[in-house]
Amino acid sequence: MRVNTVFKWMCCCLVFGSLWSCEQLSQTIRETLQEEDNKQQELVLSKEEAIEEEEKSTLNDTEKEVDTPTESDISNDREIAEVESDQSPTPEPEPEPEPKPKPKPKPKPKLPLTSDKKALEAAETALRNLPKFKGKEIRAYNSVYYYEDGRIMLGIIDPDHPDQVDTYIYKNGKWLPPEMVVITRRDDVEGSSVPLSRVSFVNANNVYQTLVEKAEEVGAIDVNYTFRVRIRGGQLRWYTPDLKTGRKAYAMMFNDNGTLKEFIEL
Repeated sequence: MRVNTVFKWMCCCLVFGSLWSCEQLSQTIRETLQEEDNKQQELVLSKEEAIEEEEKSTLNDTEKEVDTPTESDISNDREIAEVESDQSPTPEPEPEPEPKPKPKPKPKPKLPLTSDKKALEAAETALRNLPKFKGKEIRAYNSVYYYEDGRIMLGIIDPDHPDQVDTYIYKNGKWLPPEMVVITRRDDVEGSSVPLSRVSFVNANNVYQTLVEKAEEVGAIDVNYTFRVRIRGGQLRWYTPDLKTGRKAYAMMFNDNGTLKEFIEL
């Protein structure tokens, strides 16, 4: 009985010893495998780092080759530029710009016929020399108009038919054919007419000169040089436009010969 107990005990010890040895062996194997794995990972990392370093080195070398020209390259570029410069055609000189034409001076405004005393005398002489009036008395009827554009217009009694009146117009240096005027019983032909010598054309020059002087004196603007002399009851009266400034207006009265009689502020 005792011998069996001892034997069982010995068997148990052998079994436990074997188990313990196996455990130790397994532990040893695991540690060995772990060390191998670690070494393998370290080797892989070392290879990757080496590859990265090599790529960086290659990239740097390439950039240096591209960005940094050598002395030989610079010399070659200069030679090529000089050859191209020698071969390029010489540019033709640009033509000098044409001088700008000088602005034409503004034409002076044409003066009315009344500004020229000799022209007025010539117009009156031409009227007296017309075949119908030559050697006869000429009587002016109603009004004599002097236009700024150089025309003269007046009514004249027909010397051969005192009850008939015609209108005569002087334009561009000559007298135009007459136009008939309608006369009624209410018209006072005799009282509304005077000899041409009383309304001589040269008197209009006196009126014109007065208009010019007074317009300058008061600073008138937009002066109108069209005017007339009216014949009523054997009397003469000159009608001229008022002289106007920015704030005032003036009227004038004239003697029969066109000289100033009165200058009035309206």
